[in-house]
Amino acid sequence: MSTWGFASPTPDRFAVSAEAEDKVREQQTRLERIFNVGMSVLSKDCPENPHIWLQLEGPKENVCRAKEYLKGLCSPELQSEIHYPPRLHCIFLGAHGFFLDCLAWSTSAHLVPLLPGSLMISGLTEAFVMAQSRVEELVQRLSWDLQLQSCPGAPDNGGVLRDFSALLQTREDAYTEALLRLPLAVQEELLSLVQEASRGQGPSREVGSSGLLSPQFQGVRAPLNEGREFVGTRVAGSGKSPAVRGQSHTVEK
Repeated sequence: MSTWGFASPTPDRFAVSAEAEDKVREQQTRLERIFNVGMSVLSKDCPENPHIWLQLEGPKENVCRAKEYLKGLCSPELQSEIHYPPRLHCIFLGAHGFFLDCLAWSTSAHLVPLLPGSLMISGLTEAFVMAQSRVEELVQRLSWDLQLQSCPGAPDNGGVLRDFSALLQTREDAYTEALLRLPLAVQEELLSLVQEASRGQGPSREVGSSGLLSPQFQGVRAPLNEGREFVGTRVAGSGKSPAVRGQSHTVEK
């Protein structure tokens, strides 16, 4: 096992349902990339054991986030297909999945892009709510007519575009043009998401990259506007009980 920088004194070991072993192994590479941790599936002491033991090594905060992600992956308390304007689809598939990784780091939710305009979110309750909230904010910002430069303390438009373009230079793909056409308010929120991950030793823009935003953008986010676009969800909750609860709600203008 590799030694991870600023690792916890002892590895964190915890049990999850053995039924989720295949799912855990499928997500191992992505989890290690997003949370900058090492993960091991420990050998079973008894083939009939209904649980498997996982071991995480890495920085303390990273291990805590990865552990919450894994618990939500194996036993999701909430699961929902979130609907949003298809124009935002480039966020979840573009930049080689970088923004999706940052969103997973920030919330510890399991996120799966579906058809344009649809995203499956699952995880523990807090992780699910945080992820849903971040998507809702992106939707709100998509509808803004507000110029960022008119907001007290907000960065200038040229600075947002410059930083966002620089970030994408190392991750160009088929979605780059669509990302660059997003409103500046959305670009600013994505820059904030990236900076959040950078401060917490999450996904980095590139190998060896340190600062991801110009100094004037660090910690700067324009206030939410009062108008709200449509975000539809269909939520299923499954805690310790095998029964599934159904519920739907909508956020509208």
